[in-house]
Amino acid sequence: MIKKIAFASLTLAVIVGGAISTVQATGSNQEPTSGSNMVNVDSCVQHIHGVMVGKFGKTPYFLSNGIHDAGYGLRDYILTCTSNTQYKVEWTEVSQPQPVLSSVSTYIKTGSGVVFHPVDVEEKSYADAHAYFGLSQPFTVTQSVQKLMFRVTPSVVSSIGLSYGFGWMTDTTSSLAFNEASAKTIAASLNMSAKGTVTLNVTDFYRGKYVLVYTFVRNNDGVSQVPNMPIEVDDIMVNYLYVEPISAPAVEISCGNSVGGDGLYTGCVGDIITHSSGLKIRVTGYTDTYAHLSFTNGSMIQVYVPKNKKTYIQANNGTWLEITYTQKSAKFGVFLNIKTVQII
Repeated sequence: MIKKIAFASLTLAVIVGGAISTVQATGSNQEPTSGSNMVNVDSCVQHIHGVMVGKFGKTPYFLSNGIHDAGYGLRDYILTCTSNTQYKVEWTEVSQPQPVLSSVSTYIKTGSGVVFHPVDVEEKSYADAHAYFGLSQPFTVTQSVQKLMFRVTPSVVSSIGLSYGFGWMTDTTSSLAFNEASAKTIAASLNMSAKGTVTLNVTDFYRGKYVLVYTFVRNNDGVSQVPNMPIEVDDIMVNYLYVEPISAPAVEISCGNSVGGDGLYTGCVGDIITHSSGLKIRVTGYTDTYAHLSFTNGSMIQVYVPKNKKTYIQANNGTWLEITYTQKSAKFGVFLNIKTVQII
């Protein structure tokens, strides 16, 4: 907060790293309260919550907006790419507490990638208006994304230390809502911790569904700023997503090994179906009333699956699959419907 004093404001222009930096000071003996400077880099890409920059030929990294202490005390930073090789740093000193959450940045990792990349997901916080709010259009998670990561950027640094909790709800329709009832349901089962990051594996369970991710934060002073919560909650932020389903490949039904996600498969004796979860299903025999299957990378070694009865098995990566033997054919062998399910 800028203090009011009986001196006129003074704008100073100084040289920082070969570029002009503007500093706004108040009074002859006051510390600067705001300023800006330009930074030269190898590359700069703009994002909602900051910039992705590359320097010295190294892998680009993300710099976030928000309130940080970079060695000069608490400042609120806004970073903007002014060109492909330069960005602007604007800062304002912060002397009063702000809303507890500044942002929850969303990152994605594709199937072939090894690095998480930030994406622009619209977000708001309960503390912005001290009220719940309607959701805007969801961010679309494409078929190539295999992992999502959510990272909190707090807007204040607490001497007590902040605790965080993450939870999410899913629905096959766009009927999800950010309201007190859903927030209370998730908060009641949270394990709050100092870790401000969570990763969500985009399994087949989430494909074709809407996902509403809740991020809870508290400063552990025992006083909840969000009313009617079962635990102390000082702020809540939500990220609204839609996960694209994986398109089923157009393939001719026949005997032979198969690879893919959920769907209807055929297999003759000896054929192997490799599911995207890593589970391998070998057809070892079948009759009109059952199919005999053996497994690799699963919780069972073998099982007899009665016709039109659901059988459940867990892959080694934790994914639960529902397998149903639907029919047999002299030409195509057994028909197996494989579906990812959530079992709590």
